[in-house]
Amino acid sequence: MMCMSNMMENSSIMGTLKKREKGMRAVCTKDESHDKFITTAHVTQSWVVDDGGEFLEELSTDDTTHGPNPQNIWVCAECGEEAKVS
Repeated sequence: MMCMSNMMENSSIMGTLKKREKGMRAVCTKDESHDKFITTAHVTQSWVVDDGGEFLEELSTDDTTHGPNPQNIWVCAECGEEAKVS
C-alpha cells in the first residue's frame, strides 16, 4: 500500500510538472511567501476488493489522469487561506 507521504510526494512532483507546462502560479492571499497548496488531482489506483467489489485496501496509485487545474479551489497548506491561481 502506498503511504500518504509517497502520495504527497507524487502529487508534488505532478504539480510541479503541470505548473511548468501550464505556467500556473498560485499565490496565498494571506502571505505571498507561502508556497505549498492543497488542490485536487484525479488519479487511477489499484485496489484490493472483496467478492462484491467493495473497497478493502489501496495497493498503489498508478497514474495521474488529470493534474491540478487552475479552476480548482487551491488552499494554502501553511495557513489555510484560499489561494489565487493564474
